[in-house]
Amino acid sequence: MDDVIMNIFVPLLNIKLLLLVATGTFAGIYIGAIPGLSVTMAVSLLISFTFSWSTHEALALMIGIYCGGVYGGSRSAILLNIPGAPAAIATGFDGHPLAKMGEAGKAIGVSTVQSTLGGLIGVIVLAVAAPAVSEFALKFAPRDYFLLAVMGLMLVGSLGTKSTAKGLFMATLGILLGLVGMDPLTGQGRFTFGSVGLMGALTMLLQ
Repeated sequence: MDDVIMNIFVPLLNIKLLLLVATGTFAGIYIGAIPGLSVTMAVSLLISFTFSWSTHEALALMIGIYCGGVYGGSRSAILLNIPGAPAAIATGFDGHPLAKMGEAGKAIGVSTVQSTLGGLIGVIVLAVAAPAVSEFALKFAPRDYFLLAVMGLMLVGSLGTKSTAKGLFMATLGILLGLVGMDPLTGQGRFTFGSVGLMGALTMLLQ
């Protein structure tokens, strides 16, 4: 366990990696603050740009852009009530009313502090728990995934709405919509009805 933690934090002593993280974070904040640009899009484009880089350098820049983009989405959510990222939707519920009351700076400050603390705590928990969780996940068999999916459907049906039947119907509808596209194992089209556009599956409106 100690070796794993050391291997995670030793690269952070590299000045070049710290500069890449800082650059990616600032760039991600601007990207996330623009509702039309998603963090997923930025990271996807960056993969081809950093293809020839070392693993540590590429991951440092992409992690910085991702974290900065998720936080940057709160800026437009607070100021314009237009979330720049799906994670910032809930921020607009309280942040935008504060902005209309003239407390935009306070709302942005709270969002910045909470995002920073949440990120730091998440990194520490991930560094400590990742080896044990990955070892447990590798033991999952197909029947375990099936039981997990059934348990998720039961939770959606019982907790999603007041009506269990409506909850189960919406969960089933979501599964059917998720089946549209190319099968990842066989490569066969599922519910595409001969349309090439549906081979890429149905994407969410917010990404």
